[in-house]
Amino acid sequence: MTTVKNLVYIDKKKLKSLKSFVESELELSVFQSFPIDFLNNMLPFRFKFMDESFVALENKQIKGLITVNKAGDRRVKIKRLLLDENSYEIGKLLVNCIVPIYLGKGADSFYALVDKRDLPLITMFKEGLSFKEYAKETLYKLDENNKPVMLEEINFNHIRKMEKNDVDDVKNLTDELISPYKRPFFAKSKSELKKTILQNKEKYVISAGNNNIIGYFTIIRLNPFEYLLEFVIKMGFEGYAEDIIKYCRAKLIKKPKFKALYFKIKSYHSNYTELLQIFDIEYKSVQENEILVKDFYIQEKQGFEYEKMIFNDVTPAF
Repeated sequence: MTTVKNLVYIDKKKLKSLKSFVESELELSVFQSFPIDFLNNMLPFRFKFMDESFVALENKQIKGLITVNKAGDRRVKIKRLLLDENSYEIGKLLVNCIVPIYLGKGADSFYALVDKRDLPLITMFKEGLSFKEYAKETLYKLDENNKPVMLEEINFNHIRKMEKNDVDDVKNLTDELISPYKRPFFAKSKSELKKTILQNKEKYVISAGNNNIIGYFTIIRLNPFEYLLEFVIKMGFEGYAEDIIKYCRAKLIKKPKFKALYFKIKSYHSNYTELLQIFDIEYKSVQENEILVKDFYIQEKQGFEYEKMIFNDVTPAF
């Protein structure tokens, strides 16, 4: 019999027996240790501040792992799914177990980013779990080998750290850029935009003339070596995206352990096509993901086996 338990109550060292965990090159350090993990587990959904993981157990052996995080006031992101050979049913079991758990805690929607090349995994979510394709995102990467940019040599006066009184303007900007019929799912709440305790991100705004905010971006620390840039730019000002990338590179290149900066653009933003044309000239995309959604609040307008499945999305939600 297969059971699902929160990783809080399992010896994390047992994950080393999960072949897909070893192949994913993850370290046990990505999972927070006791008592912080236990504290987070006990908190109501609205107060959770870190990832939570669950494992499938058979005969006391770990057969699969799922990691989720709070990606909004009522939204949950399936961040990681690791399964060994012939584990389609284990994958469905893990997802089907965490959905009612978080519905009971106050969530009403779930989503996952899946590499569009991973057809078995996409099939599992769509046909086995009734997730729907809602949008897509394109991911780019700049590594330490890219030519450094010196911060002091470039004028970044139009970029500043986000302040508390910017929240309303930033929310209006982000809402404005989301396609209307997808806005209910992807719109950010004010609480998501506010600074929180223990956050691993820095938030900035771009202003132009009369201090009008035309852009918003975050630099997110994924680990000591890698960072993620997420941003939105007002329609007609897409050229400022290059300033954002240069600013981030200039800051991060000074960090001794820095190795790579990822940045992404999403199709539910109204200027996705314009940004895609700009970035495809100078940068090479490293991955294109489908955004698969299961929503219990919004009414949508609209048995497969395989050998191995490793789903490990290291990028936080935006």
